[in-house]
Amino acid sequence: MLQKKNNHIFPLVLGLTGAFTASVEAASCVNSGGYYTFSGTLNYQRDDATMNVFSHKFESNGSKVWGLVCTGDPDADRDVYLRLQVNSAPVAGYTDVYPTNIDGIGVRYNFALNTGSLSFCPVQFDDHISNSTRTYTCHLLKKDTQGLSMGASLQFVKTKPSVSSGAITTIPSLTSGYSLNNQSGQWDLNPIWSGSGSAVVTVQACAINNSSIAVPLDPVLADSFSGAGSTKGERTFTIDLNCDAGARINASLSGTQNAETSNDSILALSGAGTSGVASGIGIQLLYGNTPLKLNSNIVLKTSAGGQEFPPGAFTARYFQTKDNVTAGSANATATLNITYQ
Repeated sequence: MLQKKNNHIFPLVLGLTGAFTASVEAASCVNSGGYYTFSGTLNYQRDDATMNVFSHKFESNGSKVWGLVCTGDPDADRDVYLRLQVNSAPVAGYTDVYPTNIDGIGVRYNFALNTGSLSFCPVQFDDHISNSTRTYTCHLLKKDTQGLSMGASLQFVKTKPSVSSGAITTIPSLTSGYSLNNQSGQWDLNPIWSGSGSAVVTVQACAINNSSIAVPLDPVLADSFSGAGSTKGERTFTIDLNCDAGARINASLSGTQNAETSNDSILALSGAGTSGVASGIGIQLLYGNTPLKLNSNIVLKTSAGGQEFPPGAFTARYFQTKDNVTAGSANATATLNITYQ
């Protein structure tokens, strides 16, 4: 018996799926410059206890331009978050000062736009970094390209009353990077400060505590002088100078020499030759019994350490310059330059 053969056709339906992705264009930034180093000198008084006085600004060696250029998203505005990061915590008691390799000296970072720079980031003159991080929100228009040119400088500050001479060779590095709103990821940019350099620190061997001294001389009678070269009205004073042992202390007197005598230790009176000012006298300063000559350096002493001049170490007095003395005011101003090494 023949049977009819049934052919069963099972249709195979294949479901084909595919993912079609379009290329995604987003905002991006590139930058130039950075890796800055520093060099220079710093001078401090030995016992200067003023803590929040910052040094002059140290600019970077070589290039002084840290540049950033960002290209906008073709479809939407973006915010670029520019991040500046100090790789250290601040010094205790400060928010924007960071440690260096010399104990008692800290560093502050400053920023400003370079002259003529346009910026889509709100960088202000002398911006600083508080608590290790500063972030600028920079608005980038779609399909636009914007940038900035930024300068950077350093300032050093004593963070303790007493510091030692040496060289600042290490500061915390200052890195940078950016991120974008509505887009994951963070991207590194060039470091601004590399963290290395050389600033020579010299701590002065002496400290002076009274830099302006008034020495009032008592009035004397014009006819009490006995002749040219005689003196009257001695008044002693001292200078509050403290030095390290071994410091060599020198002094020189600056002022206007009295025109009525060839003696180069006699100061001219203020307003000499005008009405109401005495004539025939000048004022003389002495260290011990030695007159201080104008514009002449003398060695005062080599320090044993501590207070250098006892009470009465210096003397001011009237000095008769001519045979006749006329009454009037008798004031003089001079600068005693104290140097030490």
